[in-house]
Amino acid sequence: MERPTWFRATIWIDAILFGPFYITAIIAFIRGKNWIRIPSIMWATMMLTNVTIILFVEFTEYFTPDWWKILLANLLWILIPILLIIRMVLYPQTFAGNRIGSKMSKLQD
Repeated sequence: MERPTWFRATIWIDAILFGPFYITAIIAFIRGKNWIRIPSIMWATMMLTNVTIILFVEFTEYFTPDWWKILLANLLWILIPILLIIRMVLYPQTFAGNRIGSKMSKLQD
């Protein structure tokens, strides 16, 4: 099935930007690096934008009586970015505590 150009663009954004971000974010979150805050907020806003556009098309051009299934299938793509934005904005020192493998936890042993 041929996808519209805008939809293919969102797929390329996922592959080129989000893929490397996920790897980097996992490492940064495990190590507790505060510099991941701004990239996380950027990712979350981009993800919310993409999902909003896709859902808008799903609910207008391809409307189905089972709309709730579409919404349910995309719910995590909405909730996770919102929760991440809230966490990163409200808690600027998100990673101020000890982390796995940090020097501080080794010193305390």
